[in-house]
Amino acid sequence: MAIIKNAKNINIQVANHYTSLSKISHEESEEVIIEATKQNLELSSQKRAIMQGFGREGAISNDDNADEGSKDEGPIITITNQKVGWGYIKLIGADDRKLKGNYITIGIPLYKMLVTHSTDKTFKLETMVSRDSWIVNRIEGKYAEIYNCAFEPKDNNEYEGVFIDVYPHHNDTAAYKLEQNNSETLHSEERFNDRKEKVFSAKSIMIHVGGFYHNEKDPTYDNKPRIRAGGSLGCFGITNKDNSSKSPSDNETKNIINKIREKSDDDKIFGYSKVKIIIEKRKDVERIKKVILPY
Repeated sequence: MAIIKNAKNINIQVANHYTSLSKISHEESEEVIIEATKQNLELSSQKRAIMQGFGREGAISNDDNADEGSKDEGPIITITNQKVGWGYIKLIGADDRKLKGNYITIGIPLYKMLVTHSTDKTFKLETMVSRDSWIVNRIEGKYAEIYNCAFEPKDNNEYEGVFIDVYPHHNDTAAYKLEQNNSETLHSEERFNDRKEKVFSAKSIMIHVGGFYHNEKDPTYDNKPRIRAGGSLGCFGITNKDNSSKSPSDNETKNIINKIREKSDDDKIFGYSKVKIIIEKRKDVERIKKVILPY
């Protein structure tokens, strides 16, 4: 163990062999150089640390005056307000028990989702996502009044994406959850929540598999695998072109999410870099309408 006190600079360099410092105390040192390979090292309360290599290619400087821009390097997901297609989601609250495994769905526009990188300008992905989230408020005969729970940013529309390795439950698709200031509760424009109340916030908003998808273990029925129509309470559903029960969105979702995850694994010291998510606000979002039920 090396005890280092009042060192003005600390340099850690990787060599082709392993060298350790043991029971050595450095006080009032101008500079301390530690050579090591592929070993864990913890530094705390240092004024300045320069780490070169450290078992992985690259370098990082932790300095009060250092440029901290590198901390924000990583993939950027932008959910645009540009309509690029048409899809379907489950109408939450509609009674589809008589349909024997089929679902009552509602048509929705799909929007472009663009994935870029803050420094790698060659990295670019595109897909489509749903943004609307319809639930039944009340039924009058064959008509239903439905509410849209869609999430629209209130002010700041930039978020950090937190990787969720399995979503929905027991599925083989992953997701990204939106957080702001280390909180999953987000400020929003006025919207309906799952209790059909008007609110100005949203929670547990994710980018995940959308439309028709293959659920490996359907917890709503008998825990057997089947094609499901996904509903939403404000999330963004990745949807493939010509999405249907015969062409589910699983492969599209896995392709996009996995590539983002792989690209975020480019921080040579600390592992996964941040994933920034930008939500372009839509104007004049339809919140209430009536539809005819198919029974």
